[in-house]
Amino acid sequence: PISLIGACAKNDAPSCAEEWMIRMIEDGIDPCQISYRLLIDSFAKAGEYEKMEQWLRRMIDSDVEECTSVWNSAINAFAQAKNQQKAEEIYNSMIQHNVRTNAKTYNCLMNACCRNNQPERAAHWFQTMIASGFKADMISFTTLINAFAKAGDMERAVYWFNQMAVHGIEPNIPCYNFLLRCCGERGDCTSALQWFNRIKFIGLSPNTISYNCLINSFIKAGQPHKAVEYVQNMISAGCEPDEVTLMMLEPMTSYLDHHPRLVQE
Repeated sequence: PISLIGACAKNDAPSCAEEWMIRMIEDGIDPCQISYRLLIDSFAKAGEYEKMEQWLRRMIDSDVEECTSVWNSAINAFAQAKNQQKAEEIYNSMIQHNVRTNAKTYNCLMNACCRNNQPERAAHWFQTMIASGFKADMISFTTLINAFAKAGDMERAVYWFNQMAVHGIEPNIPCYNFLLRCCGERGDCTSALQWFNRIKFIGLSPNTISYNCLINSFIKAGQPHKAVEYVQNMISAGCEPDEVTLMMLEPMTSYLDHHPRLVQE
C-alpha cells in the first residue's frame, strides 16, 4: 500500500493516494510515518489544505512517530497560500506536541510573513530560529531582505544584507536584486546604480531582473536617456529583454522614436 500511495502522490493524485490510505486502514493496517508523509505532502502540494490538516490531525492522534518534514510541508503550504495565521498555528501545534523544529521550519514561517507583507514578524522568526540554536542560511536572508524591500524599508533591507557577512554567507544575485527593486520602486537611481555596479565589482553578472530594476529606477526618476542606455547595455551583455522590460519602455514610445537603432535591436 505504501508504494501505491507513493505512486499516486508522485503523480499529483492526492485523492487516489487517500483512497489507498483508507483501504489500508480498513484492512487493519496501521499507517506508518512514511504513509502519512506521502499523503500529507501530496495534499499540501495540491493546495488542498482542509484535507492536509485532516490527515495531519489523524497522524497526531495515531501512535506513529511524528516527522518534522511533514509539519514543515504544512507550514510551507500555508505560506504559499499567504495564510500566515494558519502557518503559525501549525507551528504552535508542533511545539504543543513536542515535535522538533529545524531551520526549514523557521524559513517557512519567515516566507509566510514575507508574503503577507509582515517584515518585522519575519525578523521575529529569524531571531527565534537563532535562539533555538539553528544556523541561518541563504534562504533565511533572501527571505528577510525581500520582506523589507517589498515593504519599501530600504534601511532594514540593507541591514539584513550586511548581516549575511556576520553569518559567513556571501550574497547572491537575488539578494542584490531585491535591493535594486526597492531602489527602482522609489526612483532612487543613484542608489540603484551603486548596487548594480557593486554586483559587477564583486565578480557576479547582473541578470535580466537586475537590469530591469535599474532601468525602472531611471524611468521613475525621469531619466529616459539613462533607461535607454542601460537597455542597450543589457542587450550588449547578453541579457534578453523580457516582457517586463517592454512594459516599462511602452510609455516611452515618443522617446524611442528618436532611437530607431534600439527599436531594431
